[in-house]
Amino acid sequence: MKINILNSIFKNFNLSKIDKDYTKFNKNIFKKKNNNKKIILFELNWRESDIIASSFLLDRLSKNYNADIVSFSPNLIETFYLKIKNIFFKILNFKIFKINESIGVDKYIFPSLDKIQKEYSSKLLKKYKNKIKNKKDLLNLKFKNIKFGELLYDYHLRKYNTPSADLNSNEIFEDLNYFIKLLVFWDNYIKKNKKKLCALLIGHSCYQHGILLRLCLSNKIKTYEATTEYIFSHNKNNYYSFKDWDHSYKELKNINFSKRKKLINIGKKILRERFKGKNTRKHTFMIWSKKYSTYGKSKNNKIFNKTNNKRLIVFAHCFYDNPHVFGRNFFDDFYEWINFIGQKSNEIKNIDWYIKKHPGGQPGNDEIFSEFSKKYPRLNILPKNILNTQLIKEGIDYATTVYGNAGYELAYHNIPVIYASKNNPTTNYKFNFQVKNLKQYDYYISNPHRMQIDPNKKKISEYFVSKFMMQDYNIFFTEKENDKIDKFFSVDENLMTNIGFKNFMDNFNQNKNKIINLKINKFIKSNKFRLDKPYEEITKKI
Repeated sequence: MKINILNSIFKNFNLSKIDKDYTKFNKNIFKKKNNNKKIILFELNWRESDIIASSFLLDRLSKNYNADIVSFSPNLIETFYLKIKNIFFKILNFKIFKINESIGVDKYIFPSLDKIQKEYSSKLLKKYKNKIKNKKDLLNLKFKNIKFGELLYDYHLRKYNTPSADLNSNEIFEDLNYFIKLLVFWDNYIKKNKKKLCALLIGHSCYQHGILLRLCLSNKIKTYEATTEYIFSHNKNNYYSFKDWDHSYKELKNINFSKRKKLINIGKKILRERFKGKNTRKHTFMIWSKKYSTYGKSKNNKIFNKTNNKRLIVFAHCFYDNPHVFGRNFFDDFYEWINFIGQKSNEIKNIDWYIKKHPGGQPGNDEIFSEFSKKYPRLNILPKNILNTQLIKEGIDYATTVYGNAGYELAYHNIPVIYASKNNPTTNYKFNFQVKNLKQYDYYISNPHRMQIDPNKKKISEYFVSKFMMQDYNIFFTEKENDKIDKFFSVDENLMTNIGFKNFMDNFNQNKNKIINLKINKFIKSNKFRLDKPYEEITKKI
């Protein structure tokens, strides 16, 4: 244990040759002039993909606004112990500070409350506590008309790896207190610096990261989120980074008929490949398609019981992985959703109830499903490695998910899918069964023969193109380069492996620099929600 700690300290303090090369690389590319009157806030970040993308976006923004880049911690430093810890943090994470310096960061903010702010926070805590009688009250919490309840809720689930919020626990109110303090600090900071503050660049729009995002948007300050695979610019109507389906739908409709037709035909081709089990990652923005492919040749024996009942498959989600990533759903969390399904399984005997666990579910999910199967014996938990190919082949009468990809995938195979949320990505189409509220959801789950869909494969292909192919996910790395460094995008242990830095430098040239800057500058001026890939690039080599 001691050796691991020492190794970690040395790793973070000592710059490797690649680190040194990367800082030199940045200093040559980004010529900074500090002491400007404007400020851009940049969330302190350790992910290579974020740092690479952010460096170019920050460079462009700082030049456009004549602004200094100020980095900040998304976490609160609120005790003497944490303040001391923070000093050591600065020392022990020497590497990240040197890298930040190379992309133009020369100032830092580590949120900490003064006496007046602490007193105000305490008053607010009492006020909010009195309001919270149930989970919906918690989710509905606002600070000066800024919704933060869902951010707090998801933060709590992720922090404790718990499937649902327990209002009888001290932990949820400790987290509420923490969020209030962050809200108070940043609200005060924006008030003092509103004339200076021109943009915000964050690493996430969820959990505590979303607090400053929403405060900035309410004060008409531009906000961005960037990695090497996507760049978003939020707005007051949509502060959920991946809730991009309205944008995608409109952008595709704006393409002329002949080009749109060609794109849809390409989408059909790629979908066919996907359902054969082939990796379509290089053609689409589907980060997990390679790692968690759910199509291909199945090695499992038959799994369904032979009955005359209708067969429902529940495509579940990870219980504590950001259930409100797109906003509110019919259920307060995924646990309540599955519990509802379990209750229905006890009531309705002419339906066979099956649950397919999310392939990317975090540790602890299996135990929760085991508890559900004991509580509701008619809930059949499917093997973890079961493929959708086998489920479709054996026969599915209908399915349900909150907002999963099963919605369009099963529709393609003429299987009705009912969503447990209005905030699902296929709302602009009719190939799924869309319901307006929990009452309707309850009715159709219980009466699948009443569901009607239009499994139009042309429309499904159109959706697939707009959602997964139009986003510019190759702006910094080509498809081949992405394949080489695929792990660094998705494995937490490799957040600072230097794989990304090295590959980016190895494949960098002036032409690439020109293209990146042109695209970013055009995107900033467009005021669009998402950086999209040009038609010519989508159709190239397909």
